[in-house]
Amino acid sequence: MVVYDAADDLVHYTNNFTVSNVSARAAIGTNGIEDSAVLLLEGNGGFLMPRMTTLMRNAIGSPATGLQIYNTQTQQFEYYNGVTWVPVSASANTLYTADGSIAANRNVTINDGNYLRFRDQQDDQNYLYFLTDYTNNNNLMIGGFNNTEGGMNHYIEFKDNLNIHSEGGIEISTPTNQTDIMSSNSSLQIGGNNWFYDGRPVGSRTGLVYADDYSADFVDRSLVDKAYVDSIAGAGLNIYNSDGMLVDTRLVTITDGVELRFIDEFNANNYLALRTDYSSGGQLRLSGNNDSQGASGYIEFGDSLYVVANGVPVQVEGQQITLLGNNSNLTVGESNTFTDYRAAGSRHGLQYAFDYSSDFTARSLVDKAYVDSVVGGGAAVTEVLLTSATTDGSFSSSGYVGYEAANDMCENEYPGSFFCRTDEIIQFIRINGSTGFTGLTAWIAEGPPGYTSNSNDCNGWTDNLDTKLGAFWQFTNPGGGMGWLTNCAVSKPVACCR
Repeated sequence: MVVYDAADDLVHYTNNFTVSNVSARAAIGTNGIEDSAVLLLEGNGGFLMPRMTTLMRNAIGSPATGLQIYNTQTQQFEYYNGVTWVPVSASANTLYTADGSIAANRNVTINDGNYLRFRDQQDDQNYLYFLTDYTNNNNLMIGGFNNTEGGMNHYIEFKDNLNIHSEGGIEISTPTNQTDIMSSNSSLQIGGNNWFYDGRPVGSRTGLVYADDYSADFVDRSLVDKAYVDSIAGAGLNIYNSDGMLVDTRLVTITDGVELRFIDEFNANNYLALRTDYSSGGQLRLSGNNDSQGASGYIEFGDSLYVVANGVPVQVEGQQITLLGNNSNLTVGESNTFTDYRAAGSRHGLQYAFDYSSDFTARSLVDKAYVDSVVGGGAAVTEVLLTSATTDGSFSSSGYVGYEAANDMCENEYPGSFFCRTDEIIQFIRINGSTGFTGLTAWIAEGPPGYTSNSNDCNGWTDNLDTKLGAFWQFTNPGGGMGWLTNCAVSKPVACCR
């Protein structure tokens, strides 16, 4: 049914649908209209605007500015801003231009190693920041950089601990003048070269102060307050009958030339001592006397640091002893020796940690590897061989003469061998015995003159006169044989050691 209200110029339809001919207003769900609204909706249901996909939205021809739809693909209300379709949430009123409420969790992803900065409008070098840096440092930081205050960077670092870093100091100001460390195992740690500074006026600098008397619960590592110290001192408790803590530097003056001794309760001859003796020898000593072990010693602080032991060796236990000074020296006095206390089979003596042979000087103590390299391996002789060729006392081989010729003969026939000396033959017999010796003889190097001036290895194996003498060895079994001298005109093979 349709009813016209001439007084208000309204047309009423059934089911509460009203149209105004005068103001061009319409209402649904009510018989009245709202002058400020073109369309008024009343009822128990909601307003359902047109729903469509992005493809359907884009098919709308010449959309009017402000036209709204609900995009079923993006699940967002969208409107046409005269140029393009944008989500209603992307309106001009954002975090940058207006206050608002965040109705649910929101995530802002920061690429690893990058900052999210909130800059000061007046100086963009003043800013607060978020930083994630897990790839390099496993860090998550919240911080602030104050360029105005000298470029100070302060930040909180979230790692295995909560670390607070400051380049200019940390000041804590609370309304109750209280900072609580609440966890049952909380600790306050101070790095090297840090201290507590009391910024209050002179006369009010009371330092760190306990809120109450906790002395009944103090443990060995508790920092005690002045009242506790005063009570200990007032009760006559001191170093002789009670443990305690020095709250400041204390001076103990020892008369020059006397000792301050700390004596064993059970044996007065067992003691540690401090001694000053500047008038006589300019000495300051820390000493100890162990009557039970028959040993004593001291450390003396003079122009050098001296460690002196009487009756016992000085033992240093540890993996490493390091001499750090550029001119550090290790000096061993007369009649002192190094003793290797390791088990038999492991007594390697003093050892270098690495091969330092390239830097050795004339006074360097050399290691076994260096000696072996210099003397041709250094290992004991394991073979004694005789050349097939014989020669008189004038050796010659491949243009070489003398000892060089002997070594060349050995090398040519037995690679790796050399002209044997008497001591090497004897060493071979000591280690290997004389098994294999057949009684043959061969020239050997004897060295300097023996019983006569003519016994000089046939003038260094360059002379075959029968008036000169050279040494040879007779290789016999058992016993190993013996050394002889004969004239240099005789021909014999050469003894080669390897």
